[in-house]
Amino acid sequence: MLHSPLVPITRVLVSLWSPYTCVTQHSILHYTCNTAANVCVYAVVALAEAIPHLSLFISLVGAVSSTALALFFPAVLDLATNWESGLGPFKWLLWKDGFLIFIGLVGFSTGTYASLEAIITRI
Repeated sequence: MLHSPLVPITRVLVSLWSPYTCVTQHSILHYTCNTAANVCVYAVVALAEAIPHLSLFISLVGAVSSTALALFFPAVLDLATNWESGLGPFKWLLWKDGFLIFIGLVGFSTGTYASLEAIITRI
């Protein structure tokens, strides 16, 4: 019997959905989970083979996502959660989160520009 490369994920998905559906070993949900996991694995392998310099692509993804996850979104969420309760004396949270958002946007734009420039010059 062939198994998906991501058997644990398939088992978790099936166990999450099993209270709501009749899940057996050969159900449509089981085949759907296996197919989705296989498609994800094959897509990653195809992407790795298609891009000649994968490190450049990884730097682009890192420039885009790391600044958003580390600086931009936490500051926005902090503002959203504390907006009703007040922003502190002298609107301290607004200044702090505004600075983090600014640094995140600067890091995003400079990192993306540098990565795209490296990709263009390498290709």
